Amino acid sequence: MERLVRQAHPRDVFGDARAWLARRVPSKMAAAEPYEIIWWIFAASVTISMTSRFIGEVSAPLSYIFAIGGAAGCGWGWLLTRTLFRGGKSIERWTLLAVGGIIVVEAYWHLASVPAS
Repeated sequence: MERLVRQAHPRDVFGDARAWLARRVPSKMAAAEPYEIIWWIFAASVTISMTSRFIGEVSAPLSYIFAIGGAAGCGWGWLLTRTLFRGGKSIERWTLLAVGGIIVVEAYWHLASVPAS
């Protein structure tokens, strides 16, 4: 796992992560493409965002988790569409940094508007 952290290029990290997962999952499962991984992260973020609306009042730590998890949908949605429409081009480091920036800004906005319980 340390080798994955030390990799310089996101394409290498995704490639090594896919190979690592492929060795540890049953042989019937195929290695996932980057857009498939991004899709599942995006779907989880949207699910977290919608779940917080249906649950209602929750404790402060859980509301922070919902706020940050739900805020990630915009960034992951952007990266998903970029990955789908750019064909065979790899995911650059700056796009992952942009997603992180989007998540930080949206999470701050959500956390600033969530009343502390």
